[in-house]
Amino acid sequence: MGKLRLSVLAVFVLSVVLFAGYTVRQKLLLDTTPPVITCETDELTVSVEDGSDALLEGLTAWDDRDGDLTGEIRVASLSRFNAQRQRTVNYVVFDAAGQPGQAQRTLTYTDYTPPRIYLRQALRFASSGQTGSDGLTVLTAAEDCLEGDLTAQVKYSAEDGLYYREIGTHTYTLQVSNSAGDTRSLALPADVVDSADSTERLRAYPLLSEYILYTQKGQPADILGDVIGVEQSGTQYDLTKPFNGVASYPSALVASGEAPDSAQVLAKLRQSVTVTGEPDYTTPGLYTVQVGYRYLSGTGAAAQTVEAETKLYVVVEE
Repeated sequence: MGKLRLSVLAVFVLSVVLFAGYTVRQKLLLDTTPPVITCETDELTVSVEDGSDALLEGLTAWDDRDGDLTGEIRVASLSRFNAQRQRTVNYVVFDAAGQPGQAQRTLTYTDYTPPRIYLRQALRFASSGQTGSDGLTVLTAAEDCLEGDLTAQVKYSAEDGLYYREIGTHTYTLQVSNSAGDTRSLALPADVVDSADSTERLRAYPLLSEYILYTQKGQPADILGDVIGVEQSGTQYDLTKPFNGVASYPSALVASGEAPDSAQVLAKLRQSVTVTGEPDYTTPGLYTVQVGYRYLSGTGAAAQTVEAETKLYVVVEE
């Protein structure tokens, strides 16, 4: 009986020793130390044109067991802009045991500009009919230096008078945001003209290449250079390209029987237009400019001066 007890005790002691050894070995083998990401600097400056690899410059990663993991570093997330238009880049790298190493640094763009909204045509509507939501949506486009085309993200609202074509000026508001949290919002005055006015068909509205011009503070916009022709009775006469089937120049531009070069006509038009409401280029903001054109229609007693103005919106950026 005593020998049996001794045997059982010996087996028990051996089991405890073996278990303790196994536990110690597992602890020794278990990787509990995460990899470490090292940054040459806590701040990173890049161009919006740089690729994603630029965000990884100056980073290294090391793990006490797996060694160099620099090539495994990934951008985990990019924050939205802070008040200084800087972003936080969060990095992560995993070792073979699945443990994450993390780091972050501050990102500044050297050439960032907020998203920009564009108009495909003048904000001018005839009083007959209704504009409708689709009619307003197709007028706009948007581009962003970080994400490219944001046209589908543009949000808009309009005063009822614009929807229902009430004669007068109404506000058309456009807004678009990028993933960095930067938002462009423009409240633009839009015109509804009287389609029953007999003079309306004679008006030659300046035709513009862009209806929203963006410029930097202190840099005047080339407003006259934005004029490319006229629009009369629903027909656009773009003097920078072939008329695409239009037989001749409108009488608003060229006297009957004359056939000058289109470049000459355009140069004369730009000399003739008037600009009302010059922007303050020292102060960032949105400015509405009236680009006008007048000409003498008819002859003799029937002659009359016909005037028309196109709204141009100038955005002065900081």
